[in-house]
Amino acid sequence: MKHIVYREDIDWGQDGLVAKILGRVLPKANPDFEHRYHKVQFWYLELDDIGRVLREVGLDENSVPVVMGPWGDNHGLWTDSHTMLNSIEYEELAADEFEAGWRIAQSSLTV
Repeated sequence: MKHIVYREDIDWGQDGLVAKILGRVLPKANPDFEHRYHKVQFWYLELDDIGRVLREVGLDENSVPVVMGPWGDNHGLWTDSHTMLNSIEYEELAADEFEAGWRIAQSSLTV
């Protein structure tokens, strides 16, 4: 598994990649987090060997987790989008740093 930081194209407007993904998976796939996605400034993403996103944590400008997936009834934005990412094109993230973000999200986000 690979872990990356996704900072590009956090564009909540009509033309951005994130907006296009949102249009496909929200609101039905993420009922508890729909109202929080606009706060996301960057993502911690866990990828499998072919670039599918397995887990995600969306962080705000203070690096505080505001969304995660899959979690409870929330499938996740990236995990439900079938978007493939090439890990070498993004900032690498240490596995323990991803896990720390995931644990913080688990303990602080209520669903």
